[in-house]
Formats: sequence, structure tokens, C-alpha cells
Amino acid sequence: MMDGNQLKSADTPGISATSVIGKDWAVLRSGGYEGMALQPGTGFLWAMLEKPLLSEDGKNEGDFLRVLAFDPAKRDWTGAGFKFKLPTGATAIGDVNVIDETRARVAERDNGGGEPSLKCAGDPQPDCFALPAMVKHVVLIDTASVDADGFVRRIGQIDLMNITDPDNRARISTDGSEAGRSVWRSSPSRL
Repeated sequence: MMDGNQLKSADTPGISATSVIGKDWAVLRSGGYEGMALQPGTGFLWAMLEKPLLSEDGKNEGDFLRVLAFDPAKRDWTGAGFKFKLPTGATAIGDVNVIDETRARVAERDNGGGEPSLKCAGDPQPDCFALPAMVKHVVLIDTASVDADGFVRRIGQIDLMNITDPDNRARISTDGSEAGRSVWRSSPSRL
């Protein structure tokens, strides 16, 4: 529920083949509530959409995700919420975890999977990745700090695609890395 309206996807009962994208439904398939976390103090359940909503023209409403508050005690949406800005290349989130009264961790990602240095040069082959992972971050946000446009403050992030590996524990060494300085790379398409 957002602004008093039910968020609907193409799979919502009552939506048909003649329904209009962006008007009759605005949530992409596999784009609904992906992360949910209970916030201490308020008791609110913060529900984060996996992907951007669609605007009336059927395109993404922007490079951000909606986060909406649900009150379990009242069994109703509060109307509170904020926007989570996605960086260039990120397309979705994998999870959100509230860590104290105002801060939360968000796992943001692209839709890729596999080692970037093993990207297929042409047609996909068994020894390469057609769409390798490029964006995998864990972001720290402050839910008490939301700007005038509704965007939550990003405090910092860890780039999971660029973690040094001085003990050579990575399964493969990436292109151009020195011995003892290979980098862990994310293989799964989700964190």
C-alpha cells in the first residue's frame, strides 16, 4: 500500500492481459517486497521493494526503490516511507536488515552473476559469463535522515566486488592482480 493505493503487479488477481502497465499495475514481476526488517523502538516493519516501480508511461519511475512502513500492532500501513537511491549499474536489492533504532544495511546488486574477468567475448560458452556481476554492495543507511525529496541518507558502503585477499583465498585470481592481492568476486546473482 502506498499513498492509500494498493501496489499491484501483473500477477495480482483481477489484472488481465488488457490491463495497462503503469496504470493498472506498477510493480514488476519479481519486483515486489524483497527485504523486510523490524525496527527497534518503533516496532514498524520496513518493507523494501526489490526493483523500481513503474510510472504511468510504463517505464521505471526513477533510479530508486521505495521503502514503506507497516505497523504490525495496527495491521496497517503507516503512510511513512522513504526512497533508496540506486547507484549506476545497480538494478535491485537483495535484502535489508535494521541494525539499531535508525540505521539499516541494504544489499544492493545488479542482475549479473560470475567473475567479470571471465565475461564472454562472443556467444556464451561453458567457461565464461554472458552477464557477469559488476555491482554488489552492502550499504549503511540512516532512516532518521531523509532529505526533502524523500531520499534516505547513505552513510557508507562496502564494495563486495573489490575486497583484497592477502591470503589468496579467492577461488580465482582476477586479471591484473598481483600474487597475494587477488580480489574476492561475487559469483551468485544475488547476495
